Amino acid sequence: RYTLTGLALGTHRVAVLVPAGWTMTPAPSVAVSLSAEAPEPTQNFGAFALASVAGTVYEDGNANGVRDAGEQALAGRQVLLDANANGQVDDGEATAITDSEGRYLFSNLAPATLRLVLFAGDEHLALATPLVYAPKSGETLQRDLAAVRPSVITGQKYEDFNGNGQRDE
Repeated sequence: RYTLTGLALGTHRVAVLVPAGWTMTPAPSVAVSLSAEAPEPTQNFGAFALASVAGTVYEDGNANGVRDAGEQALAGRQVLLDANANGQVDDGEATAITDSEGRYLFSNLAPATLRLVLFAGDEHLALATPLVYAPKSGETLQRDLAAVRPSVITGQKYEDFNGNGQRDE
């Protein structure tokens, strides 16, 4: 809370010192007019700290969504902050490639609704649907992302001549 007293009528610039890592809403400096009709205007300033999301992409051998002992990190996988929720990398959307230990990081995030999408790469699929993420002021979210090897179902379609449910040769 602040109060500026003893001001003459007219326009005054009110400014807030912005700490490192914070962003002001509205701008940190605004013009405020004092007049006979509005002798005590109110000017509020909001602030938010930038957020981050980080984690590890790993091969989830038993597809339980939890990184168990022995499950390997996956390097070179692309993670997307999908701002428009279309599941594709578009101009201006942030991406990260996992490092040699499967780690990714997005930092300096302003409050917004984003989708965290894993492109698991060759021979893997993302285990879960994209995570909807709305960072809050100053939040650091730790989110590991699981990838699994795709399974295969095989079989044959055949004419069952005698209706016994078995393929007769």
